[in-house]
Order: sequence, then C-alpha cells, then structure tokens
Amino acid sequence: MKTIDFLLKNILAPLIVAFLTPFVISLYSQITTDNWKYLLEQVSFTQMYLFLAVIIFWEMGIILKNRYDTVKRENLKAGALTRHFPIDGYETIFQIQYNGVLWDIRVPKGIDSFLVSSKTVDRIDVKLPPKCPLCKTELEQTRSFIKGYKWKCVSCGFTKRNNDIWHKEAERAKKIAKRKLEFHIDENK
Repeated sequence: MKTIDFLLKNILAPLIVAFLTPFVISLYSQITTDNWKYLLEQVSFTQMYLFLAVIIFWEMGIILKNRYDTVKRENLKAGALTRHFPIDGYETIFQIQYNGVLWDIRVPKGIDSFLVSSKTVDRIDVKLPPKCPLCKTELEQTRSFIKGYKWKCVSCGFTKRNNDIWHKEAERAKKIAKRKLEFHIDENK
C-alpha cells in the first residue's frame, strides 16, 4: 500500500488540484458576475454526469482509504490493554468452549484447584488468546475490513469471524466459568 499512498499523495492529488483550479476560478467568476446560467447552458449533461461520477468515485476512494488506514492501525495495536499478573503466575484448572473456541480458565498458583471455594471464584482469570477448537493452538486476531474481527489458527487454518474483540469475549467466558464453578461448589456442599 505504500505505492498507492505515494501515488495518491504525490501525483494524483496535485494533478487534480492543477486541473480543478481553473475550473473553480471560472465557476466562481461566472457566479459572481451573475452569468452562471450561461455557463450551465454551455455544459452538456454528459459532462455534468461525468464530473459528478468523478467526484463520487473520489469520495468513495477517500472513505475506503480512511477505513483501510483505521483497520491497519488497529491491527498494529496488539495488547493495548493492561493486565495484572500474580507473582507466581497462573495455573489452568479447566477449559470451556464458548463462542466456537476454547478458553483456558485459570487461578493464581498456590490455590489448590481441588479446593475451589467461593473465594476462588472471584480470582479466576481467562487466558488470552483463546485456542482453536480443532488443534488447540492459540488463535491470532486481526481487524476485518468491513466489520468485526477475524480469528485465525496458524496451525490448521481454522477461522472465525466475530463482532467483538476477544478481550470482551474473554469477559463473557469468565462469567460463564464463574457460574460453572459456583454450580460445582453448590453441588459439593
């Protein structure tokens, strides 16, 4: 895209300015001298439609370019959120499948996974990134051009489209995991 950026900024934009400047000056002159009706009579409908089409395509190009730049910028911002980690790290206690992928549910090390209590439920965490349901490899996330995000497995090629970023989905998976743990605790009482 560097070549296209270069062409748009350094060649195409100056050419358009060079060609539109005399036209804009002429149009302004015709409007201020109240001679704009004569100017419109001299321009054929084909020329007006062609000019309108050029303007519309130019605006569409600007919109698409801005969207492309936004997606590119968001894909470069990896791990922008801050997370806190316990001193000894985490220990995975189980996995859940939510939204078509696997999520590792973990607790801080030092908490016996067999002695899960109501105090432990509030300390669970969901490991990011989620894992592929087919081969259990960590997924990669990229921003989609049109809408949402694309999660892809580099090992087996599994792909999934999602509207929300995986940090938001991890919070939802955490809620489900908390409820499963609470249910497990209630059953064992």
